[in-house]
Amino acid sequence: MIVYVGIFSVILFVIVQLFWQMQISSIKGNASAEVKENISQFIEIFKYNIRNSDSIDETSSVFNGSPGKLFIEDDETIIFDTYSKDIIINDRVNTITKLRYKKGADPYIDLTSDRVDVENFVLRNLTQQGSNIIGLELTLSYLNPENDYLYNNS
Repeated sequence: MIVYVGIFSVILFVIVQLFWQMQISSIKGNASAEVKENISQFIEIFKYNIRNSDSIDETSSVFNGSPGKLFIEDDETIIFDTYSKDIIINDRVNTITKLRYKKGADPYIDLTSDRVDVENFVLRNLTQQGSNIIGLELTLSYLNPENDYLYNNS
């Protein structure tokens, strides 16, 4: 009887550990997926607008420093920049930096979610002989105000 209880306890322990590890993997996967989706969305919009632009406004744009700011001249002026936003998580105010996009007179559109923080946004003007080329350094991280190891992702 004691042997059966021991075997049952070991099997139960292994099953609980397996489910616990699956839960941890799911949480980490969700954080990673959100960061990757934000990066992907930004890159697609950024590339599309640069490829279809007439020119880069080098005097209004901010290059080689974080946060960068890009003014693209097309039929309308297109702006890529960042701004700070306060959000509340677990009854605490957290200030994050978000990427945004503006075309002409339209309102700004956020390109990152409220759970993703922009840590670094540096633009480099690599334009040569009429082709608009912009280098980009971008670091995004999942907002983790409690420093929970499950949500560390960038």
